[in-house]
Amino acid sequence: MLAAEGVVGGTAERAFALMGYIPDTGPLLEETGPRMASELLADAVDLVLLVPA
Repeated sequence: MLAAEGVVGGTAERAFALMGYIPDTGPLLEETGPRMASELLADAVDLVLLVPA
């Protein structure tokens, strides 16, 4: 709707979601997070919303 109204340019083709309790955050910080960031940059994403569940 916002894209159709010209408020935003559009939405990214992909989205990421994380769920659950993550007791060992090492892999998230060292592998998953950087990989997600690289893919978002490759998609030319300008804004990311982080929403706690």
